[in-house]
Amino acid sequence: MKKARTSTLLFILFILHILYSQSITNIQQKTENGRIVITYDFQGGSGEVYNVYNIILRAEKEGTTIHPRVAVGDVRDVSPGKDKEIWWEPVLEGRTLAGWQVSLKAEKSLFSMIWVPGGAFEMGCGSWTSECDSDEKPVHTVTVNSFYMSATEVTQA
Repeated sequence: MKKARTSTLLFILFILHILYSQSITNIQQKTENGRIVITYDFQGGSGEVYNVYNIILRAEKEGTTIHPRVAVGDVRDVSPGKDKEIWWEPVLEGRTLAGWQVSLKAEKSLFSMIWVPGGAFEMGCGSWTSECDSDEKPVHTVTVNSFYMSATEVTQA
C-alpha cells in the first residue's frame, strides 16, 4: 500500500513538472551590424496564472564562459511565444565579435502575472442623483486597454 502511494505521488509530481515546465527551442544566432542577434522560441508553463521568465544568456568562446551584460531584447519578463530576439554587442564589453556560441536558460521571474482584459465603462455622476461633486461631471466613457497585473499584492514588508 505504501509503495502504491509513493508511485502515485511520483506520477503526480511528474505531471505537474510537465505542465509547469518551460523550454527554449529553435535557438539561432547570426552576426549583424556589429552585434550578435539571437532568435529563439519559448514555451512557458501552463496554468491559470500567467508566468513570466528571465532568460539567462551564456556565451562561450575557446573554453571561456561569460554572462553578457550588454544584451537587450527578450531577456527580462519574457512571456512564452515564438520568434523572440536578443541583441548582444560584445564590443561594448571589450570583447571581439566573432567566435561566440550562445546558450539560453529560462528562470521563472519572482512575480507571476495575470491577464486583465480591457474594456469600457461609464464614469462620473449623472442626473439620476443630486449628490454629485463638481469634479464628477459629466458622465463619460473610459476605455482601459488589456494589461498584465501581479497575481499577488506587493507590500513594503
